[in-house]
Amino acid sequence: MSLALIGALLLAGGLLASPGPVAAGEAVRLNLGASPPGGGWYPLMGVIAEALKKEFPGAVTTVGTSGGRANVALIGDGKLDLGLSSGTLASAAYQGREPYKKAYKNVLSLMVFDVINPLHMLVVKEAGVATMEDMKARKPPLRIATDQPGSTGFMVVRDALAFYGLTLKDFETWGGKIFYVPRGEVVSLIRDGHANAYFAHLATPASVVLELATVKELNWIGLSQDAIERGRKLGYVPGIIKAGIYPKVTRDVRQIGDTQAILVRSELPKELVYRIAKAIVDNAAQIGALGMSARFNPKEMWKEISSPLHPGAEAFYKEKGLMPR
Repeated sequence: MSLALIGALLLAGGLLASPGPVAAGEAVRLNLGASPPGGGWYPLMGVIAEALKKEFPGAVTTVGTSGGRANVALIGDGKLDLGLSSGTLASAAYQGREPYKKAYKNVLSLMVFDVINPLHMLVVKEAGVATMEDMKARKPPLRIATDQPGSTGFMVVRDALAFYGLTLKDFETWGGKIFYVPRGEVVSLIRDGHANAYFAHLATPASVVLELATVKELNWIGLSQDAIERGRKLGYVPGIIKAGIYPKVTRDVRQIGDTQAILVRSELPKELVYRIAKAIVDNAAQIGALGMSARFNPKEMWKEISSPLHPGAEAFYKEKGLMPR
């Protein structure tokens, strides 16, 4: 997958490699994976880069990529040192599962943020489907709007259905239809009756869902505890759609969720990663000021990781009392 070098000199200065232990004051080269400008991860990684610049004199380059999926592979291939991605992609890469063609055992975790993005499975009430068990038993011809194949959102939907022995193609077999569409087309599809369900992996509250709730009466589909626990093996965490976050949602809806993570190459020296973790924790307030998706709790940031923790990060968390020894 090709790199798009976006904002290569976001922070100006030279690039000095540091393959071994890092002494205080020594400049280092760090290639960081974010998203293209316009994506939420670009400003987030920019603030993290500023935090690293305080810890490491010299320049830090931010590398724009096509997103979390690419960042993981680029870290694994040694083209990035650390980058933003999701817990499910970290797990898939480490285990060598789709969408990756090989295992990346050198893609380790540095931290996760507080935000958990749950799967949303919404069905128009008129369709008469209220649970996953209804779907499996009744074989309803649902007309489902969802994300494009190959996307992280598609992967989340696919996995949730698989926990019940279902696939999206099953709904087509039962007389339904699948619409692989961008979010901007979902409301009109459902309002006009072309689709009667929406399955998507979204941050809450999602504007598309807020609008849908004004267009149709919806059933909110949750997953069983067994399905949620099975999801943990694939890097998912429990993702709760909380009562009140959307109109007429009067109870918590249990779903699988995905974390937002910073991943790091295992080859980076322990001392270097220790100081990277330190820089991020020391600047938690400035990073978190970007918004909800940038916030993290230093005492929790290691708990929901989906690939092994880098020894340097582990050493920092334990030394500072953020993680049990």
